[in-house]
Amino acid sequence: MSTPRLDKLLRLAQAEPNDAFVQYGLALEYMQLERWADAVATLDRTLALKPDDVAALLQKGRALVKLGQPAAARAAWSAGIAAAERAGDLHAASELRGLLEALG
Repeated sequence: MSTPRLDKLLRLAQAEPNDAFVQYGLALEYMQLERWADAVATLDRTLALKPDDVAALLQKGRALVKLGQPAAARAAWSAGIAAAERAGDLHAASELRGLLEALG
C-alpha cells in the first residue's frame, strides 16, 4: 500500500540516504501503515547512521514485537536503555525498562 505521504518520504530518503532523521521519519510512516518489516529495515538504516538513537531503538522494538520477535525486541530495548543512560535520559531509560517488563 502506498500513500502520497509515503511516496514523498521515499523520494526524500532516496535523495538524502545519509540523513538519519529522514530515515526515521520513513520508518514511522511504515509503522503507521503497519508495514513492520519495512519499518525494521528502515530503523536499521537509521541506527547505522546514528547508533545511539534511543527513539529508533524504542520503535524498532515495537515493530519487532508486531513481527512476533520478542527476543529481538528485548535486544533493541536493552540497547535503547544503555543508549539512554549514556545520554543521561533517565525518562527514556525508564520507559524502555517498562516495555521490557511488560514483554515478560
